[in-house]
Amino acid sequence: MAEQQNPSQQNHQQEEKLLQISPYIMQKIGIQPGSTFINIERSVIACIPFKLGINSGSFLAAVSQNETVFFQRYHNVFASISMLLNTGSSQQPIKIFARCILKSILPVKGRENFCLFMIEWKPCPLDLVNAITTIQFLFDRLTNEYEEFKDYYVAINPSTSQAIGYENRAVLVSNGVSTKIAAFRFSSKHIDFLVPVSGPQLQAKSAVQIKLDFKNFSVLLSGTVSTSEQLANGAQKTSVELTFSPELVDIVENYRFIDSIAKKSGPSANEQT
Repeated sequence: MAEQQNPSQQNHQQEEKLLQISPYIMQKIGIQPGSTFINIERSVIACIPFKLGINSGSFLAAVSQNETVFFQRYHNVFASISMLLNTGSSQQPIKIFARCILKSILPVKGRENFCLFMIEWKPCPLDLVNAITTIQFLFDRLTNEYEEFKDYYVAINPSTSQAIGYENRAVLVSNGVSTKIAAFRFSSKHIDFLVPVSGPQLQAKSAVQIKLDFKNFSVLLSGTVSTSEQLANGAQKTSVELTFSPELVDIVENYRFIDSIAKKSGPSANEQT
């Protein structure tokens, strides 16, 4: 019989969750772009959050190789993080100043002149704790909706595009080759689109990436081809099963809410089920 965890153990595991920070997460947490700095003794370094948790975090910074070597001598020393946080509860951004311990500085593989500053909060400021916890709960809910509403499709047309801010621009990447495609519907777990005649021949179970452009951001998706059918005009009608993307699930959830309100207020709402 598996050993049951007590509430304190579960809370500790919850605190150890690290959020991978994407532009979407930056926006949801409310971190103002360009406002994050790490302070080490007399050095102030511009950086961006890479991963954030309640106990620890990492921050990406552009530094030269010589600077990386210089900062690597700082190990287990006190430092501080400053940033501006837009919480929605205040008209002005909240100024975050957090003391921390600089645990290590690591070069970023494949990205010359970038490194990660790994820190441990001492402690994490309450406003940032609240923001991180809110996003963690959001992720838990979106993870459930990823499966629950996988068959609820948003059909792409002028009305839905305006409602969700979709710019009707999509790019498929297959075997390193980028091709413009025409997405015509998507759900939390699937996307259907047309590949032009000049595009690559897609095979079932092949891995692909897709970029969808929205008004204020882009969503990067990964998945595998479920089906790809060649039409009479030579184009391919393709369906891809997507891995979990919190951005896309959130978009579908928001549209589902808009759609439900529209149906209830529409003249034929009582005819719909």
